[in-house]
Amino acid sequence: MAVTPNDAIEERRREIQNRRKAQKAKHRKAALKRFFVFLCIVAVITLAILSLTVFFPVEKITVESKSSAYTNEQIIKASGIEKGKNLWMTGFNAEDNIPVKLPFIAEAEVIRKFPSTIIIKTKPAKAVYALSNKKDYYICDGDYKVLEIKKELNDSLILISGVQVNKTKVGNRASFADDKKQETLERIFALLTEKKINVNSVDIAELMEMKVRVEGKFDVHFGSSAHLDLKIAHLAGMLKKVDKDVRGSIDLSEYTPENDRGLLTRE
Repeated sequence: MAVTPNDAIEERRREIQNRRKAQKAKHRKAALKRFFVFLCIVAVITLAILSLTVFFPVEKITVESKSSAYTNEQIIKASGIEKGKNLWMTGFNAEDNIPVKLPFIAEAEVIRKFPSTIIIKTKPAKAVYALSNKKDYYICDGDYKVLEIKKELNDSLILISGVQVNKTKVGNRASFADDKKQETLERIFALLTEKKINVNSVDIAELMEMKVRVEGKFDVHFGSSAHLDLKIAHLAGMLKKVDKDVRGSIDLSEYTPENDRGLLTRE
């Protein structure tokens, strides 16, 4: 049977219609896929929002503290963590806030345990230095964080005099007015610690006439900070040689690599 021009036109028309139907079906399938992806995203977002607001409320707060300066209730209050609040949304800055609000705590760690428990662990701060500042003593830990401000000195602390401390709130790090003196002070402590020499006090009122009391029985005159490392190394050698019952003063103010001598004056 011969194919007429009309039959060819009809065949072409059906091909075009079928192609259009296929394209529409493909578009519908793609649109449906996008819709399902959208629903999944909305579901995930909704679930995330609920998990950060409604789900997982804090039911138990446990404190593991080695500090006897504060009660568990004081530590929890300082943390800002509240029962009933979401496990992940409460106490964001607790680890920073606790040592500032409770100065005798050196470090705080917050552990969240699924589904509803928070554990607060703390380490105590130890008073090390007493910064003499006008009529007050700034009691500080080893990093110069001010633990308290007192009018009287505790003899067990290392007295630092001759430095000016800017007004500093309890819980914050002491701010020294003179950077040069602070650098010198930290260098003295580092060198003495390295040589395992116990320090009782440091006076750097004059950087050319620095004085340190060590081992509870020797007043050491360093003079300036020149050759300070050599002076302290020489001091360590002298301390090893003197008898345990000897007390007095040691003058290292004239010490140089060429004149490597220290003068011990017994009491």
